[in-house]
Amino acid sequence: MKETTLLLEMLASRICHDLISPVGAIHNGIEFLEEMGADALDDAIGLMQHSALQSTVKLKTFRLAYGAGGRDPSVSAEDVYNAIREYTALDGKITQEWDPHGSITDIDNDGFSKILMGTLLLATEVLIKGGTLSVETGDDCLARVIAKADDFILRESIIEALNGETDANDIDPRSVTAYLLGLNARDLDMNVEIEPSDSQIAFKITQ
Repeated sequence: MKETTLLLEMLASRICHDLISPVGAIHNGIEFLEEMGADALDDAIGLMQHSALQSTVKLKTFRLAYGAGGRDPSVSAEDVYNAIREYTALDGKITQEWDPHGSITDIDNDGFSKILMGTLLLATEVLIKGGTLSVETGDDCLARVIAKADDFILRESIIEALNGETDANDIDPRSVTAYLLGLNARDLDMNVEIEPSDSQIAFKITQ
C-alpha cells in the first residue's frame, strides 16, 4: 500500500508540474485582460489560446501514457503518433521519423499502444536538447523506439526505475514515468529494455 501511495503522489506531482505553467498562464491572461481592458484583448486571447492548447495536448498525452484510456484496443499507432507529434510540437525540438501505418499496424496486442506511448514519452525526456524519434519493428521484439541526438542524458536512476529496481521511497517526479512504464509493461506481459550507445538510445519493447 505504501508503494502504491508514493507512486500516486509522484505521478500527481509530475502531472501538476507539467500543467501548472500553462494553466497559470491562462489565469494570467484573464488578469491581464481585467487590468488593461479592451486594449489588451488580442494579447490576452493569444496567451490564453496558446496556454489552453498546451494544457489540452499534455492532458491527451498523459491520458494515453498514464491512464486507463491507453489500454483501449481501439487506440492505434496513428493515435500515438499524433499525440506525440502534438506534444513535441509544443517546443519544436523533437521530430518523429516513423510510419504509423506501416508494419507496426500488424502488432496484435491490446496493450501495445499504451506501452508504445509511454516509451515514446520517456524517450522525449532523454532528448534534453531535441533530436529525432523513430520506431522500428523487428524479429527479436515488438518494436524499438530509437532516440537520436548529438546530446542526450540517460540517468542510471531511469534505468533502475524502468526495471523496477527503485525503492518506492526513491521514486521522484523525474523517474516516475520510467517506473510506471515498467509496471504497466510487466502487467501487460511485456518488457521495455534500454539499449544505449554513443549515438542513440534504443528502447526495446518485447513480449
